Amino acid sequence: MKRGKSVWFRWLGLFLVLVFLSGFSACKRPDNDGMDDAWEKQYGLDPKNPEDALWDKDSDGLSNLEEFKLGTNPTLADTDSDGKNDSAEINAKTSPTNPDTDGDGDKDGSDCMPLNPSINHNQKEGPIGDSTCVDTFDNDCDGLIDQGDPDCACKEDADCKSPNSCQQAVCEQGVCNFKPVEDGTACDDGNCCTEKDKCKAGACAGTEKVCPKNKVCDISSCQCSEQPK
Repeated sequence: MKRGKSVWFRWLGLFLVLVFLSGFSACKRPDNDGMDDAWEKQYGLDPKNPEDALWDKDSDGLSNLEEFKLGTNPTLADTDSDGKNDSAEINAKTSPTNPDTDGDGDKDGSDCMPLNPSINHNQKEGPIGDSTCVDTFDNDCDGLIDQGDPDCACKEDADCKSPNSCQQAVCEQGVCNFKPVEDGTACDDGNCCTEKDKCKAGACAGTEKVCPKNKVCDISSCQCSEQPK
């Protein structure tokens, strides 16, 4: 009789252990939907309903399961409050949890180039001649680029600066254009080892300086020196 009771208690004990383990697993993730129960409860989801993983509670284009994996708030369409909803940020490769992905001081929602830290709408294009007028970027995020922006548009020839003395700067419809001066115009090519510098097709060039036999012009001293052996 005692032996029968012992066997019965063993089976009862095993049964209780299995019930406990089953209950523990169910408490941890009863619906097996990929989302932690505590997270579901935090945002008003049902830990016992696996279907809510596919729902889009905040209508931002991301399912609740995707929000869980991304660490975003399933009850807010714009988790980081930067003016761009979470799914739009994922598509744009910006962070839905960081309002300023590139760290330029401009929120992603108002930054026309949110992955370029050198550009934000607090900057300006120009002035004329500045690198921002030829970098092909909309530096001030106003929808106007380079010389199409008023800050880079010229009003008269004097607003334009020629890159060299063999090109004449002219303002045409707000854009600085550069036209070659007459061939043969005297200029300086910046090389002291050339002579009789003249413009040709908008570029300055001279003829090589003539030195005595066995000597060459040393550009560092601008003098004719012995050829190195």
